[in-house]
Amino acid sequence: METAEDKGEAPSEAAEAKAEPEEGGEDEECKQEEKELEKAEEKIAEAQEELNKKEIKAEAAEAAELEKRANAIAQTEAEEAEDEQLNEEA
Repeated sequence: METAEDKGEAPSEAAEAKAEPEEGGEDEECKQEEKELEKAEEKIAEAQEELNKKEIKAEAAEAAELEKRANAIAQTEAEEAEDEQLNEEA
């Protein structure tokens, strides 16, 4: 087996030649990277969907709390109005 030195190449040149994929290998590598990118994009979309769900739940909880407070205020005002009316009648 010939070494890089036997071929007249420097060892670093031989390493670079091995590191460079062949043209067919580039295509496979590209396809693999595309698959990985698609998987990453799917994970991002899923994470965004989960985040949206959590935000919706938080907003719904806040809306429910505001509704409770509004109902309590309305009830208090109604009771005050009723008391005022009873005091005027007396």
